Amino acid sequence: MYYYIVCKTLTYSQRMSRFLDKNKIQSQIKRLPSELRERNGCGYAVRVGEKDLKRAVELLREAEIAPVRVYCHIESGGEEIEI
Repeated sequence: MYYYIVCKTLTYSQRMSRFLDKNKIQSQIKRLPSELRERNGCGYAVRVGEKDLKRAVELLREAEIAPVRVYCHIESGGEEIEI
């Protein structure tokens, strides 16, 4: 399963992805489905695997690159995950 860490802007998602990659957490920048774009403002998120989610969020908070929201199952409308 993959989790999608929603970012404030495309630039922010690029920064977040580079930071995670440097910390050996594989990530990809993905476009959110339209229904999630409407709720979050930005249409981009960084996708990480289930095993890396907790560590990724911790590292991002320490680096003051805090995520906006985290979703799973975005193909079926998105389920927000408490972070």
